[in-house]
Amino acid sequence: MSVLDEMLSLRQKFEDKDRHDAMNVMTFLLHYEVSFRLGSEKTFTLFRNENDLSAFCTNNEVKVPAMQQVIDEMRAEGLIAPENMPVILTELGVEKLCQ
Repeated sequence: MSVLDEMLSLRQKFEDKDRHDAMNVMTFLLHYEVSFRLGSEKTFTLFRNENDLSAFCTNNEVKVPAMQQVIDEMRAEGLIAPENMPVILTELGVEKLCQ
C-alpha cells in the first residue's frame, strides 16, 4: 500500500470518528436536554445561529464540520427543517428522536 493510500485511509477513519462523536453528542442533546423541554411543542430550535452551533461544538469538543455533516444528513431525512439557520427539529424529528 502506498503512503498516499494509507494517509487517505487514515483521513477517512478520522472523518468517521468525528462524525460518530458528533452523532453521540447530538443524541445526548436530544435525549437528555431537548426531550424534557418540549412540553406540547411540535418543533424545537436547536441552534439559533452559527455562534450557537460553534459554542455547542466547542463546549462538547466536537468538530464543527462533523456536526454540520450530521445536521445535513438529518435535514435530508426530514428530521430538521430545510433552512440552514436556525436549526429547527421538525415534528418528525421530535417524534422519532425525543419521545
